[in-house]
Amino acid sequence: MVARKSKGKSKPTQEADQSTTSNKQSDHESERRQAIKVLENKIRVSNHRLHVIEQSLNHVFELKRLAEDGDEAAIVMLSYIIDVGIGSLNYTIAEKYPELVRKLARPMFLWPAWIGRKAMLRQVNEELMDHLQLGQGGAIFSERKWQLSAPSTQIAFGLLARRVFKEDWTEKPRLTRIEKRQLFEALWAEMLAEGIVPEETPRMAALGKSAIGKNSTSRGMSEQTLGMRANDVRAEIKRQVWKAFDRLVPHANRTK
Repeated sequence: MVARKSKGKSKPTQEADQSTTSNKQSDHESERRQAIKVLENKIRVSNHRLHVIEQSLNHVFELKRLAEDGDEAAIVMLSYIIDVGIGSLNYTIAEKYPELVRKLARPMFLWPAWIGRKAMLRQVNEELMDHLQLGQGGAIFSERKWQLSAPSTQIAFGLLARRVFKEDWTEKPRLTRIEKRQLFEALWAEMLAEGIVPEETPRMAALGKSAIGKNSTSRGMSEQTLGMRANDVRAEIKRQVWKAFDRLVPHANRTK
């Protein structure tokens, strides 16, 4: 007899699929809990209203999970909810309660809005950003010219995200320059404590290439040892990331 091939998945494949599904569910649950934690930090309301909002958020995250798994109906509904939300937020609520919306918009450099290829829509969004005072006078992101496309800025942004998206910064004053440096050092140390090695991380290591070989002569040595090279590369990476962080985060000219 010739053994027939089973049309079903093999046990290892089924186990791998189950593991992937479990990981996805764990990621969604972690993301949902983080969103609720941020919500509780940002919104001071009665327990009943907070419960209602949390329940709504739970439904949104379940819809998001289904959409990301390819459920067509969920994708359509998620698009509809976002569409309705943007219209309400930007063109009804922002007109009726501008200061409440500006309170959220001022610390940020981006905002949910409709996009399109027509010039009129771009003009509408420009007017909306002005109306919301987007990114003006906030404590998180400066109004200086910084490029999110620059690797050093992306890394600085990643460090900053460890703190700012877990706290309510809408009413916080700008840090002093000393406080800003202290925050950077704390976030840098936190990153290292997690086991991230800057000089061995490709995106970060590229920033430190200029340090290879250039510091050995200042020590009176003909060349760098491997240990010296690693230290010099890390120091150069940190120098460039701090420079980007300093430009990214505003500071106030005040004493502590």
